[in-house]
Amino acid sequence: KFTPPPSLSLQFPTSHSNPPPKFRSFANLLADAALQHLPPLLRAKRLLLNKAKERTSKQNQALINILETARQMEGSFTHRIFQELVLGSEKFERTYNLPPMLNVESYLLTHDRSNFNLETRNNLKTWLQNENHHAIIYTGRPSRSPAKKWSVPEAELGAQCVGLEALPIAGWGGILWLSAQRDCDPLMLLKPAPTHALIGLQLAIGESLETALTKAAEIVFEHSVDRSWESLQGALVYVFEDTAPGITSLFHAQQILLDVGIHISVFPIGVTDKDSKRRALETVGASVFEDFSEAFAHSLSLDC
Repeated sequence: KFTPPPSLSLQFPTSHSNPPPKFRSFANLLADAALQHLPPLLRAKRLLLNKAKERTSKQNQALINILETARQMEGSFTHRIFQELVLGSEKFERTYNLPPMLNVESYLLTHDRSNFNLETRNNLKTWLQNENHHAIIYTGRPSRSPAKKWSVPEAELGAQCVGLEALPIAGWGGILWLSAQRDCDPLMLLKPAPTHALIGLQLAIGESLETALTKAAEIVFEHSVDRSWESLQGALVYVFEDTAPGITSLFHAQQILLDVGIHISVFPIGVTDKDSKRRALETVGASVFEDFSEAFAHSLSLDC
């Protein structure tokens, strides 16, 4: 049974004359290769506001408000439902301190299918047994942060789903924490910004999440470098991405490190079976494969 809490006032019109939205068409527009350097909500904002002449300024402001609150628990009923479905009702209640409404197990764990086959996962774990090999998960998904306030373990559940829960995660939770420390827009820190990749590199060399976040910001904003960065000298860095911003972020990070005398080699690898994403990934120099197993095998051949 679905019962909205008293704090939510919902009104569903019984009838109206508006045609249903063309969701599939809009999704295709969002996949445009020319927009792939932008986060999804900024892509939506640009597309919707490009039609400004067809609407009043009041309608435009309403669209902006919807987009700006799309990932806020108090501003978006859709986001609240989505988070409970992803996390499961029990973890949702613990995470947000809100009453659950759906009584469900985590859809991410029970319905998502891993694109890692067992052989590839075992090959990756074998590769990681070498003390000079490191890996991290690098994502814009909600994730744990150094403070409970921004800590939503969606990315951690995804890692559990594919059997890689032991890997450090550079995700949205850490980005939100850092944006609060720096009093800046979190989108300024998210890939394609160099900060996101630099956080990942710090995690890869064994720093804690809070330390990785702090040091990444220091090198970007103050050009402050401590000796931990020296362990990256001469590193070969492989990035596996299904969108271009994650690759661009690493290239920006590479330049920042080069400016302070630290050289890393970057190998961008795209993983997608969608033509629009393939074109965007190839634009930033990635070798593109349809699945991770093929992509990882390719990276091992380069490593040899």
